[in-house]
Amino acid sequence: MKTLFTIGVLIVLAIIANFAAVFVLNIAGLPGALLAGKLEKRSKGQFIFGSVISAIGQSFVYLAYTAFIVNWTMLAISIQGVVLLLGRLPFLRL
Repeated sequence: MKTLFTIGVLIVLAIIANFAAVFVLNIAGLPGALLAGKLEKRSKGQFIFGSVISAIGQSFVYLAYTAFIVNWTMLAISIQGVVLLLGRLPFLRL
């Protein structure tokens, strides 16, 4: 029963994260978009630099989310006695 509860919590968290990810990733990519400059006044190097900064910010957000889910799942496995099969569940989203 604990396993089903934990799976349910992970599913609800994933649904909420999918909606929130749109806004969070836009905010994480904003510094890179600002550094890339306006379409009329940017060079190719400036565009590439802004794109790399944007990609780094968005990658950080996704890695932080993945680390949170994996750590939460491992905590549930160790404390609540959740079945070890649940340890593979967070990677289904990737």
